[in-house]
Parts: sequence; structure tokens; C-alpha cells
Amino acid sequence: MKSGHNSFTRRLIDLSFRNVLRHRRRNLLIGLTLSLCTLLGLTSLVFSHSVKVQMIQNIVTFLTGHVSIRKAVEGETAASEQAQVLEPVLDREHLVPVSGDWLRTLQSSHPGISSVTTRLRFQATVNSGFSSMGVIVSGIDPFEKSPLTANLKAEKGLSGLDKPEIMISTTISETLGIEQGATLTLLCQTVDGSLNALDVEVVGVYKKTVPWVERVAYVPLGTAQELVQAHGQVSEILCYVDDPSQSGNVARSWQTEPMIRQKGLAVRTFQEGGSIFVNFATGYGLMLALANIVILLMVSFGIANSMMFAVQERKREIGTMRAMGLRSMHITALFILEGIWLGAIAASLGAVIGSGVFLALRGTGLNLGDVAAWILGGSSLHLILKPFDIVIMIGVMVAVTSLTSLYAGWRTARQLPVDLLRAR
Repeated sequence: MKSGHNSFTRRLIDLSFRNVLRHRRRNLLIGLTLSLCTLLGLTSLVFSHSVKVQMIQNIVTFLTGHVSIRKAVEGETAASEQAQVLEPVLDREHLVPVSGDWLRTLQSSHPGISSVTTRLRFQATVNSGFSSMGVIVSGIDPFEKSPLTANLKAEKGLSGLDKPEIMISTTISETLGIEQGATLTLLCQTVDGSLNALDVEVVGVYKKTVPWVERVAYVPLGTAQELVQAHGQVSEILCYVDDPSQSGNVARSWQTEPMIRQKGLAVRTFQEGGSIFVNFATGYGLMLALANIVILLMVSFGIANSMMFAVQERKREIGTMRAMGLRSMHITALFILEGIWLGAIAASLGAVIGSGVFLALRGTGLNLGDVAAWILGGSSLHLILKPFDIVIMIGVMVAVTSLTSLYAGWRTARQLPVDLLRAR
């Protein structure tokens, strides 16, 4: 009995596949629509995920690092702490004393850490002799190898020589009307509240990135410490890791460091220290995903209608099968199998084409022009294709075709054979 049931099931599967091939013209049109819908849906998933990841990468690279150490100031709220990232207020309360030995200890505390760097950030005024503007000065180690220095695209960067120098953005360069080789005067407050000024040479102009860092000028850490009278101190320590998912583990290992507790420091992951920015990136990604879902629902409705009409056109064929003794549940199962075959083949074709295009663009990125700079930090979107996205889209298309076939087949097969045979 069981053998006969299995044999009938195999024949039903074979018949469903032959039916897909037999109705070539109709199924070709539906299949092409399914492939295009899969390609559209996969593009939507890849685009929304890539935008979110690239936005968070820019935030981590230029502002927060994957893990940060800052001074825990009593009474300071999370919002004001994050405001420090964009508009730093420099005073002794916010300074972190550092030493080379301690930084090396932090570097070796977890195997996933790629680099540990220091920043001394403060607000200042730059004057070219003809015009001036407010900037954020960030003191960095000229020799550090981190995502920040890798992404500061300029013909020439900080040399690390024992001289006052500065690297500015194209925004600062255009506003002040100066170029590489010019001399600027930096004017700022020291940590004690007195004024100090220093003449610096513009050694490099880095290209525009995300707007919230276009007013940032970079100087050697020693120059920054001398300018604000904060010798041996920084405003933050940033850590970059190879795998962002390990940020929490690194933060927990740092929190056990005796120096962290002794100096009253706060350890934050980029999700905590930059939650405003991360939430913005996540919200933007969700907004794109919602728009994609609406588009997919509209397209899926069109596919469902096409398959409903395709089943209705086969009423006489269904009537013949019913007259030969095939039960309505078997006919419904036959149409479900046809829907699965059609959905799986067409969706797989669309996924293969889409994956090929995305992999081809992975190296160069998708050029979206300067209009995308505010979101992406550049004109190119680097596409990220996840295997799970492919599985999702194929699964959605198979679900649409099989569920539509289920409803259409069930509604048609439950009619009397004589009525189905009379249909035109």
C-alpha cells in the first residue's frame, strides 16, 4: 500500500514537471516575471543592507571606533556623551591619561583587535589671513595604521616629522580658499581656559567624506597636546576589530582592566557610544526595506493574478482528470507542485543573474554620484550580497506561486466535472 502511494506521488511530481514544460508560452511569461521580481527583490535587499552597513562603517571609522574609552564624567547623560563625538568640549574632566605600555596592554588583551589608537579632539578656529572658520581638530598618531588613516584619501598625509602641520578637508580648503602648502593659524582654548595659537602648514587635503566630518582637521597628536596643554593625555582611545561582532567581547575584556576602574573610565561599543548614529543608519535601512516590501507585494499580486488566470484556462483539462477519477485533493496537489517547480526555476534564474551582477560590481562599487555622499560618505555604494538574501527571495517566490496555485487549484477542482467540461 505504501509502495503504491509512493509510486503515485512520483507520477504526480513527474506529471507536474511535464505540465510546466507543456504550457511553454504561458509559463515562460510568468517565469520571466518571476525572475524579474526575484532580481528586483534581491536588489532591494542588497541595497538596503549595503547602505546600512556602509553608513555604520563610516560612523565607526571616523567617529566612534568599534570600542571606545572615554572619561566617565559624573552627571553626564548618554545624549551629552554622544554629543561630545560631534562637538567635543575639552576640559580636564574629559581627558584620559595614556602611556605607550598601557596602549600595548590593551592591544594584546584580545586576539580580534586590529588596532588601538588615540584621539585628542577639540574645537578651534582656523585663520588663513583672509578668512576664518570653526573646525574640529583631531590629534592623531601620524604613523597609526587604522581604518581612519586608510580612508583619508589625500595625495599627501601627515609626515610625522617634528613640525607643526595639518591635514584639512576639501570643504575647509574651498571655504578658506587655500591649497596644500599654505600656512594657517590655529586658535583654541587650552584645558585651563586660556587662549593659545599655533601656525601650521597644510600638508594634505583629503577628499570629501560624510558631511559630519567635513569640518575635521587632523594634526599630529603631539602638536594637539602642545596646543591645548594636555601633555600625555587624550580625549579618547579607539579600538578597531577585525570582526565587528566581537566588539562586545573586547569591551567586556577591557572593563576588567585595573587601569580602567582606577582612572574612572567608561568603555563603550559603537552601538552604545554612537547609538544615535547607529539608530539613524538602522532606521534608514528599515525605511528602504519597507519600501521594498511594498514594491514586492504589488509585483507578487500581479504574479498571483497571472497564475489564477492560467489555472482558469485549464478548466476542461481539470474536468477531464476529475471524470477519470482523480480526486480534487490530488488535482490541487498537482497545481501546487507546478507552482513550486515554476517558482523555484524562475526564482533561481533571477537569483543567479542578480548574484552575477552584484559580484561583478563588488570590487568597484555602484557609482551613485555626489548626491549619495551624505549617506554613503562617497559616490560609490559597495554592494554586500548575503547567501541568506538569495534564500529569502527564492523562498518568497516559491511561496507566492505555490500558495496561488493552492487557492486556484482548490477553487477550480471542487467544481463538478460536468461543469468543468462545459467551460470554454
